[in-house]
Amino acid sequence: MAYRQFVNSANPATTLSSSYTSGASSMSVGSVANLPSAGDFIILVDSEFFLVSAIAGSGPCTLTVAGAQEGSSAANHSSGANVYCILTAGTLAQVLADMSQSGAYASLPAAGPRAGACYRSSDAPYEFLWNGSAWNAFFQGYPVTIPPLVSAFSWVNQGASTANNTSGGLYVQAPIGAGDNKRMLLKALPTTPWSIVVGLLPQFFAVNYCSGGLVVRDSGSGKLISIALLTNSSNGGLGFSVDYYNSPTNYSSTPFAENAVTCPVFFKLRDDGANFTWSLSRDGVNWSQIWQASRTAFLASPDQFGLEVDSNNAAIAGTLYCFHWLQGT
Repeated sequence: MAYRQFVNSANPATTLSSSYTSGASSMSVGSVANLPSAGDFIILVDSEFFLVSAIAGSGPCTLTVAGAQEGSSAANHSSGANVYCILTAGTLAQVLADMSQSGAYASLPAAGPRAGACYRSSDAPYEFLWNGSAWNAFFQGYPVTIPPLVSAFSWVNQGASTANNTSGGLYVQAPIGAGDNKRMLLKALPTTPWSIVVGLLPQFFAVNYCSGGLVVRDSGSGKLISIALLTNSSNGGLGFSVDYYNSPTNYSSTPFAENAVTCPVFFKLRDDGANFTWSLSRDGVNWSQIWQASRTAFLASPDQFGLEVDSNNAAIAGTLYCFHWLQGT
């Protein structure tokens, strides 16, 4: 996408190095030293405004132009005519439009026009702010990091589960079923110390017990620790718990559980080489430590981590939308 440009420069910026014929799509000028380095920008020759979309050469050089802009009339212009690079009402209107855009998530421009530009996704729950070198993502006002592609993970006990990145985040859905059945998207565990922060939105049926969240696994034994959002029919709401499983379908015990949590929610799991520490946040900034245990209290040799979804006894498929994924040390 070409954004409207302008510069502080001496005027006239340059002169025509040859005559220009009315309606032509190019013109020759003596220098581009006082012009923007690339299109789009507006020049004035005599009383005609031109939109310049490209520059070739450095002097003399050729400008790709479209004449009769902003209500001016097409005309012939003589060699030696002054060329002014100016800021017009149309340029100001275009700059404002450039600074606030919207469109499909997949159409996010590679770069913004200038620092402070915004892009609102029309098919995903993200807004983006250009900081001058990269797009910063926001989800419901929270600064976030877009999760990895599904291809960065490996399925364990996938069954009929699906996952996609079509809405920018990482969307995981587990099929309905009776009893526990952890469907997991996993990656290799990083070298300690490491941490992961995720932002989560669940959609679960309020029965015992649908869940979705983080998981740490020992691939050698098949054991896993689920650190997840959890539904409970006794209170009809959403809570969170730490659960030990001997396998994706074989529950062992619950070292920690609590009811009532609001969504979206942020989880942080820290592995310092000795302990797993889990913290909870409403905004991804202020944290409350929820649980801590030796990393080998249940898992002999943890080597995988990722996301899990379990539609335990549900009448609808359980889904988990991960809108934020920030891995660190």
